[in-house]
Amino acid sequence: MSIKIKVSQTKDNDPNKGHGAPTNRREFISRTAGFGMLTMVAPTILTQFAKGAIAQGVTSCPAPNRPNTLPLYVVDVAGGYSVATNFIPKNQAGELLASYRIHGIAPENHPSLPGKAADASIGIDMHKSSGFLAGLTEATSDSVRQRIDGGFFAINSADDTSSNQFSVNYIAAAAGAVGTLIPSMGSSGTISGGRQAANPAYYRSQHRPVVIGSVNDALALANYGKLATNLGLKGAERVSRAVASMSSSALNRFSDQVVSKQLKDLVSCAYSDQAKLPLENTAANIDPRLNTSITSAFPNIAGSQNQAKFATAVSLVSSGLAGQAVLTIGGGDYHGDTRTDQDLKDKEIGDLVGRIFAAHANLGIPAVVIVVTDGSTSSGGGIQPDATTGNFQQTSDNGNQGAAVMLAFNPLATRAQKAITRKRQAGWFRNNSLTNTNTGVDTRSSAIANDVPRAAVAFVANYLALMGREGELASILGGSSPLSNSQLDEILLFNKIT
Repeated sequence: MSIKIKVSQTKDNDPNKGHGAPTNRREFISRTAGFGMLTMVAPTILTQFAKGAIAQGVTSCPAPNRPNTLPLYVVDVAGGYSVATNFIPKNQAGELLASYRIHGIAPENHPSLPGKAADASIGIDMHKSSGFLAGLTEATSDSVRQRIDGGFFAINSADDTSSNQFSVNYIAAAAGAVGTLIPSMGSSGTISGGRQAANPAYYRSQHRPVVIGSVNDALALANYGKLATNLGLKGAERVSRAVASMSSSALNRFSDQVVSKQLKDLVSCAYSDQAKLPLENTAANIDPRLNTSITSAFPNIAGSQNQAKFATAVSLVSSGLAGQAVLTIGGGDYHGDTRTDQDLKDKEIGDLVGRIFAAHANLGIPAVVIVVTDGSTSSGGGIQPDATTGNFQQTSDNGNQGAAVMLAFNPLATRAQKAITRKRQAGWFRNNSLTNTNTGVDTRSSAIANDVPRAAVAFVANYLALMGREGELASILGGSSPLSNSQLDEILLFNKIT
């Protein structure tokens, strides 16, 4: 007799709706456990679980270890917002550009002028009028900001598209950033879990992000629904641990076996080639609303969808239940908005990033945040200046003004003991004239300046450097790296966090 595991689908409660069939064991668990729609053909191996007939064999399988990597968050701003109107790009010599008008910075706000000098409170230079800086400052204390450091990456990328292969998910997973409950948290059902694309060369189905958009989505990972009603909580746990140990191909083979063979495979943990569901995956350990270290940083979880999503990410990633998180923020394609609204969007992004660091400060755990976006914007100069700052409206898409930033928080650091001792910028912008000509990313300035897939590798190289593991990059990538040693020297900004 063979076992048949079916998912009953209803019009309003279909866990696969919009996602396609589950492709791996974690998708199977995450899409079915919370919905409680599993039905079993009796008598089956699941019934035997309920009776405890083979409990000892299954529960003897080892639980997975906590990730040995730093908590990683990728803030994926959809639409191509302007990193360079917030973080100050430099020329080849590491000096200020003659003008930042194309980034919407009014001449009277140039950072070379008295009272307009760059803000370096988090190590990396930012315009004092930056909306991102305003949001970050409101969300964090001076003590927290003193323990943040950052680097700037000059990268030309395509505008308003999901084809930019900025995703680091699968490379970071290969480095060990895989959770004990889910491999990683995503914001959408794409392969990357976000807006930006993933390089198919590094894709592994077992590392695909699980979509978590709210606290309830996360809690569903610890809810056995009707499976627990039918079999009891212990029986449901045993079934879930057994199913969780199977790859997608193993699940297919398993359903075609007779009961005696199913028993043998489950008892011997023959399919436990991947992580098991840990026993500590309870609502109390997942729900950010029950953790004061997180709620103090995210006080509006009930009223803000973004705060709820980011707080849930911190709960999962800081605990090791997820190895990393991809957090998409919409509205980055804002070149048609007023400068005031553009600054408010930048402030929202800075605020959410700041709250990640504030929560990690409360938890006493390091954190790494990478901010990416598809393309960028530029300003025609002098158009609709903001009434407060005087800065100009971003008026058009312009991927040649593109950039990304990486920020690292070290809870043990002081201002004199931050992560960076190398340099703060990979690549550079062309030194422009006061008339705004010949500006943007110099695409010859680094190996990643005009190569987004390489940029994703560069991000992970810096992530590894924060752990003193940059020498492992080639082996993590399967034996070879698209970046030579000399190219790595150009783009490595971070030293090991100590």
